Amino acid sequence: MEERLSVGRHLAQLTKLYAGVISKKLEHLDIERYFHVLLTIDKSENKITQQEVANQLELDKVTMVKMVDYLAQKGYLNREQNPNDRREYHLCLTEKAQKVIPEIKEAFQDIHKAATNGLTKNQIDEFYKVVERIDKNLRKLPNNKVNIRIKKS
Repeated sequence: MEERLSVGRHLAQLTKLYAGVISKKLEHLDIERYFHVLLTIDKSENKITQQEVANQLELDKVTMVKMVDYLAQKGYLNREQNPNDRREYHLCLTEKAQKVIPEIKEAFQDIHKAATNGLTKNQIDEFYKVVERIDKNLRKLPNNKVNIRIKKS
């Protein structure tokens, strides 16, 4: 019987492939990563704090700050201090970001369609159920928080 790779190894390989495909599809932009941060802010209609984005994406504070710094430096978002709580910042998309959000969404939709090509709706639904079960099972186990940084080679 052929030995299979571990679940973790398969998921890591898929993550790298997926990130590479999205990076290639959007390589004409002057950012190469953190598209999901922009989509999360967009979904909130620009009424979200840096901490709320970090919580939704399950990121630690240091990683979130680095992502926000990168996107702000590239002109995609601004931090606006909350006048009621000076420790808190709201993240707002710039006009530059708002112009590319539809293209980023379309890229993710295109990749989803390509990745699931040849699968039935039932197979796709089952895949998500399996991944959610794996997630639930792993969350029950003791773990250390780790960061996985994906950058273009």
